[in-house]
Amino acid sequence: MTETIFFNLWQTDSREDQEALVAEMRSEATAFLGKPGFLGLTVWTGQNNHRVIVEGRWRSHPHFEAAVSERPEAMASRARLEKFGKAEPGLFSESFRIEPGLSETASEGLFESVSARWAELGLKPRMIGVNGVDLHVVSGGTGSPLVLLHGYPQSGEIWRFVAPELTKTHHVIIPDLRGMGLSDIASSGYDLPNVADDLHQLIAHLGLRQVAVAGHDWGGAAGAVWALRHRGDVGKFAFIDSAVAGAGFESTWAFNRPNPAMTFIPFLLSDPLAESLIVGREETFLHHLWNTFTHNKDRVPFAAWKPYVEAMKRPGLMRSSASYYRSVYATVDRVRELIDIGKLTIPVLSISGDASFGEAQKPFVEAFASNIVRHVVVPNCGHFVAEEQPETLTGEFLRFFDD
Repeated sequence: MTETIFFNLWQTDSREDQEALVAEMRSEATAFLGKPGFLGLTVWTGQNNHRVIVEGRWRSHPHFEAAVSERPEAMASRARLEKFGKAEPGLFSESFRIEPGLSETASEGLFESVSARWAELGLKPRMIGVNGVDLHVVSGGTGSPLVLLHGYPQSGEIWRFVAPELTKTHHVIIPDLRGMGLSDIASSGYDLPNVADDLHQLIAHLGLRQVAVAGHDWGGAAGAVWALRHRGDVGKFAFIDSAVAGAGFESTWAFNRPNPAMTFIPFLLSDPLAESLIVGREETFLHHLWNTFTHNKDRVPFAAWKPYVEAMKRPGLMRSSASYYRSVYATVDRVRELIDIGKLTIPVLSISGDASFGEAQKPFVEAFASNIVRHVVVPNCGHFVAEEQPETLTGEFLRFFDD
């Protein structure tokens, strides 16, 4: 049986009726979450008109028929919606999306379990509103401020083996990037300059003028653009197994020859195909990424990725986290303009795993930084340096940031 997709198109007479129609849809949408075979629901609203479009996805036509067709509750729901509009097609922008995933109770339990794990390490989590989103931020320790940024498909918990030692001499700040971990799942804003603005506003909220930064993967790219866009914010920067979109990363996507490691990127660019195939199968997808990019598997077995699997099951997070990749080509010119103003002159530490970028990372760093203190290739290590070789990484951090 193949997936069934249906569309409902609505025309309302006023902005007020449009808002009322969407509000009614939103209030009734959660009833679909318990229906067998339900895959997702998306609603768009017209930008310059009063139209609304609804897309529903079901695993098969029988599932759809069993849940919707001619059932009394479905007919009653339709009648309530028809108080505000009638069917007619148009052009639409996304308004909201609801997908089966964690229930509200499970989501609350996720926040509690993450908080408990950080508390055991002596760090305290909280939510901080910046740039239109609430970021989940963990902090602890005293001394000069040090911000640690994670990448895809992970969360700030990638730093769990490194942060406790760093808190002895630093005020460590670990945010989940927007749309990842436990931070807000925003509908937009995943281009690197906007993510840099998130971080700029975060340290201002914390009353800090300048910080040291370490970033891995997308956290490395976000940290680099943050330092380029807000040049007084970052005093020292450690760039870990990453590349910046607009400074070489997009070149790694060239598929003129087989490139099995990077096939997940064009897959994630297929919106909404990726979500349709991954939602409900998050563990399978993350196991593929762990198996592909982890070299020291004895040190970090897949069971250690449970926090990332749990977070990826949050409704909408699969799409929001993939949006970092989907935003690359729309923002490369903006990043290049920042580099054209001048490469970073602050001290930069480059670190990569020998089974990952290794020595090949150097030109990625040289593309945006002119003061590279050293380039470290970590032995017996793949992409996830903070998990695969945390002692080596911690030692490099202390040597660099405490210099």
